[in-house]
Amino acid sequence: MAETHLVLGAGAFARAAVRALREQGREVRVLCRRPADLGPGVDLRAGDVRSLGTVLDAAKGVASITHGAAPPLSQWKQDLGPMTDTVVEAAGLTGASLLMPGPNWSIRPIPGVPLPTTLFEPDALDQVIEPGRQRQWIEHQLSQLSETRNVRTLVVRSSDWFGRDVADNLLMRSLRSAKAGGSLSWFAPLDLPHDLVFVEDVARVAIGTLLDPARPPFDVVHVSGHLVDGPGLANAVGEVLGRKVPVRQVRDWELGLRALLDRELWAWRDTAAIWKAGLILDDRDTRARGFTPTPLVEALNRTLRDG
Repeated sequence: MAETHLVLGAGAFARAAVRALREQGREVRVLCRRPADLGPGVDLRAGDVRSLGTVLDAAKGVASITHGAAPPLSQWKQDLGPMTDTVVEAAGLTGASLLMPGPNWSIRPIPGVPLPTTLFEPDALDQVIEPGRQRQWIEHQLSQLSETRNVRTLVVRSSDWFGRDVADNLLMRSLRSAKAGGSLSWFAPLDLPHDLVFVEDVARVAIGTLLDPARPPFDVVHVSGHLVDGPGLANAVGEVLGRKVPVRQVRDWELGLRALLDRELWAWRDTAAIWKAGLILDDRDTRARGFTPTPLVEALNRTLRDG
């Protein structure tokens, strides 16, 4: 009988992780607050990830827990910490391996220096925005979980996600605007490349690493996708949509004005700093293990044509 893996949440990464696990022949159990269509063969359970009893009940007999529960960014401050505390405690009590995916918001690039294996290493931190500080603390919790409670833990850092189910980040807002007939927004100088990755690729690498019995007890994996500038992305989107797509730089003041009437955009506006920083994740180890990102036009087609 195939081992069972628990996925928390039903957002973009959680859904992609479910697909990746099913492709690997694993049984999948999902705990989420609202009913969701996650495909055939998934053991779907309703419940709140913040409830330890609920998570422990869902985690009975599972080999791993994937923390795919993702509150809206505007609610991170009040919700993400309690969620993660519960998930960490559940992994500690059950002994299930723990997978935590996440973005690159709290890392700054240091020219010529590889990104650190922990965000708590000196001279490698830049607390750009509040979610970055939360992310730093979460990774610290996970390293301690592995060290003190002998729980196999995997942290997956990735560049900016896009995909059919990805919600409100700046990149997806820009892509959906272009699909609707508007211009493609770029939150840095047009010739400054941005590192973006198809969420299905992030899940493919994450699940492949999670299932690798040879991985270290505490492992950090980087997943980068495509390094592309504004006109380059506009050309790729235009190829998918079958028309020319204009691209324009959005200045900070303009983004701030837009955000005044949009609570989620207000939460996301500070992530424009990542665009302007030109952060590129060093994923040479991941590519050396055979990872190749989905071609950009194909990934955009699956994002825009399906969503």
